[in-house]
Amino acid sequence: HYPLRRQRQMCKETDRFELVLAATYRARQLVQGHAARVDAKDKATVVALREIAAGVTDRDMLTKVPL
Repeated sequence: HYPLRRQRQMCKETDRFELVLAATYRARQLVQGHAARVDAKDKATVVALREIAAGVTDRDMLTKVPL
């Protein structure tokens, strides 16, 4: 696995705020029992960032957040 800094550089996300929102929302989903989309045995926040770096999760998921 790449170090977390390297993953952030590889991310397609350009806005840090949107990156944080997407990672936070995805991490909460993981804690609630959703399946990880990448092979990782890390904490939910790290897995969420790895998913974003891999391109399997992105900021478009934020449009589906219930209000």
